[in-house]
Amino acid sequence: MGFSKVIYWWIKKKMDNLLFQDNSRIYNINLSREAYEQMLHYCNESNPYETGGILIGNYSLDQTTANILQITPPPKNSKHAKCKFYRSSSGLKKILDAAWNQGQYYLGEWHYHPNALSFPSSTDKTQMMNLSQNKQLNCPEPILIIIGGYKDNWNINVRLYVNNQEITMNKQEKPAFKDERITKLIPRSIPRGQETDFVVKALEFYNRHLQRQRSQER
Repeated sequence: MGFSKVIYWWIKKKMDNLLFQDNSRIYNINLSREAYEQMLHYCNESNPYETGGILIGNYSLDQTTANILQITPPPKNSKHAKCKFYRSSSGLKKILDAAWNQGQYYLGEWHYHPNALSFPSSTDKTQMMNLSQNKQLNCPEPILIIIGGYKDNWNINVRLYVNNQEITMNKQEKPAFKDERITKLIPRSIPRGQETDFVVKALEFYNRHLQRQRSQER
């Protein structure tokens, strides 16, 4: 498999994720592009009313990165208003039980502020603090993602709640890969600034492929 084919394979295999980190660089959140696009879809459908759901995923082996791999739409019997949203728990146990079998679990909440900024309200903060102390939920560091705005003008705000403290998570920008021998192999559809991650992951996969190939030839 040639290097250019590896890059194309990786792009199709895994879309580029959104990464967030706190100012002290202790906590990291990896939001899958698919989950993010699903949130935008539900927000666009709900506008001008609020909507939301829960975040599901897992943590890295060193426990420093939360991987948000999937989200839910608003559960049945949720209540939507222009400036208020009540998330029902209907059907969530079945969803979380299925996720548990895949090594995933509840990580937090997401909701939408239609045609507005994505800053959490005092009510949002209080609810997240209460969730972090809910022993039955067993999620002491819940994540809150708020989507604001409207189609073609979305904004996102990510917060983490740890030890009764609210931590702002900042979106991380990735430097562009400038080696012309490599960039010529990257499709133009890859957004500027996201080339490095694709190339590094493609190289990792390519190296594993070569190792397997060599072991088979012995």
